Amino acid sequence: MNLKDQKLTALQFNEYINNQDIDGLSSLITEDHIFVDRHGDSFGDMVNGWIDFFSNFPTYKNYFTRVES
Repeated sequence: MNLKDQKLTALQFNEYINNQDIDGLSSLITEDHIFVDRHGDSFGDMVNGWIDFFSNFPTYKNYFTRVES
Protein backbone atom coordinates (compact mmCIF):
# COMPACT_ATOMS: atom_id res chain seq x y z
CA MET A 1 0.00 0.00 0.00
CA ASN A 2 1.25 3.46 -0.87
CA LEU A 3 0.82 5.52 2.33
CA LYS A 4 2.05 8.72 0.70
CA ASP A 5 -0.34 8.83 -2.26
CA GLN A 6 -3.87 7.59 -1.64
CA LYS A 7 -4.67 8.03 -5.33
CA LEU A 8 -2.08 5.40 -6.27
CA THR A 9 -3.56 3.04 -3.67
CA ALA A 10 -7.05 3.56 -5.09
CA LEU A 11 -5.80 2.93 -8.63
CA GLN A 12 -4.01 -0.25 -7.50
CA PHE A 13 -7.19 -1.40 -5.74
CA ASN A 14 -9.16 -0.83 -8.93
CA GLU A 15 -6.59 -2.73 -10.99
CA TYR A 16 -7.04 -5.68 -8.63
CA ILE A 17 -10.82 -5.42 -9.04
CA ASN A 18 -10.56 -5.31 -12.84
CA ASN A 19 -8.26 -8.35 -12.79
CA GLN A 20 -10.40 -10.17 -10.20
CA ASP A 21 -7.24 -10.52 -8.10
CA ILE A 22 -8.52 -11.68 -4.70
CA ASP A 23 -5.02 -11.89 -3.18
CA GLY A 24 -4.20 -8.38 -4.37
CA LEU A 25 -7.46 -6.98 -3.00
CA SER A 26 -6.87 -8.73 0.31
CA SER A 27 -3.38 -7.24 0.55
CA LEU A 28 -4.83 -3.73 0.62
CA ILE A 29 -7.27 -4.19 3.51
CA THR A 30 -6.85 -4.82 7.21
CA GLU A 31 -7.89 -8.09 8.85
CA ASP A 32 -10.77 -6.32 10.59
CA HIS A 33 -11.96 -4.50 7.44
CA ILE A 34 -15.70 -3.84 7.28
CA PHE A 35 -17.40 -2.89 4.02
CA VAL A 36 -20.48 -0.68 4.33
CA ASP A 37 -22.72 -0.47 1.27
CA ARG A 38 -24.86 2.48 0.24
CA HIS A 39 -27.80 1.08 2.19
CA GLY A 40 -25.78 1.02 5.41
CA ASP A 41 -25.43 -2.76 5.47
CA SER A 42 -22.01 -3.92 6.65
CA PHE A 43 -20.00 -6.98 5.62
CA GLY A 44 -16.85 -8.33 7.22
CA ASP A 45 -15.81 -11.24 5.01
CA MET A 46 -14.74 -9.39 1.89
CA VAL A 47 -12.72 -12.25 0.41
CA ASN A 48 -15.80 -14.43 0.04
CA GLY A 49 -17.80 -11.37 -0.93
CA TRP A 50 -15.45 -10.67 -3.84
CA ILE A 51 -15.45 -14.31 -4.88
CA ASP A 52 -19.26 -14.28 -4.97
CA PHE A 53 -19.36 -10.91 -6.73
CA PHE A 54 -16.94 -11.94 -9.46
CA SER A 55 -18.76 -15.22 -10.03
CA ASN A 56 -22.03 -13.29 -10.44
CA PHE A 57 -20.48 -10.53 -12.59
CA PRO A 58 -17.54 -12.15 -14.42
CA THR A 59 -17.00 -9.27 -16.84
CA TYR A 60 -17.26 -6.46 -14.26
CA LYS A 61 -14.74 -3.63 -14.74
CA ASN A 62 -14.34 -0.10 -13.39
CA TYR A 63 -13.25 2.62 -15.79
CA PHE A 64 -12.28 5.99 -14.35
CA THR A 65 -12.29 9.17 -16.37
CA ARG A 66 -10.84 11.25 -13.54
CA VAL A 67 -9.08 10.46 -10.27
CA GLU A 68 -8.34 13.05 -7.58
CA SER A 69 -7.02 13.03 -4.05
